[in-house]
Amino acid sequence: MNTLGDRLRDLRNEIKLEQKEFAKILNVHKGTVSNWENNKRSPDKEMISKIASYFNVTTDYLLCRTNDKNITVEIEPAKELAFQMIDELLKDGYTLTKDDIPDLVLAAKITLAQKKNRQDG
Repeated sequence: MNTLGDRLRDLRNEIKLEQKEFAKILNVHKGTVSNWENNKRSPDKEMISKIASYFNVTTDYLLCRTNDKNITVEIEPAKELAFQMIDELLKDGYTLTKDDIPDLVLAAKITLAQKKNRQDG
C-alpha cells in the first residue's frame, strides 16, 4: 500500500532529486524530508500543497486518496484568465518578473478566499 512518504520518495526519485536538494527547495531540513519519506512525520497542509504544486500533482494523489496524479484542469480557460490579469497589470504600468509570481499568486489566493467567504457568509 502506498503512503504519503512512498509517494514523496517516488516523485523525488523520478526527477533524480536528492533529499538535500528537495529540502533546500522547500526550505526545510534534510531530516524533515527523511522523516516524511519514512512516514515518521507528515507535512502540514500548506507544505502538502507546496509539494503538490512543485511536482505538478494533486494533493489527493500525495495523500493517497487517488492513484491519478494528473491535475485535471482545463488549462486554456485558466491561461486566458492569467493573461487577462497580466495585461491589466501591464496596462497600469507595472513591470513584472518571475520573482513577482509568488506574490501575485498569494494576492490572487487571498482575493479568491475573501470572495468565497462573502459568498458562503
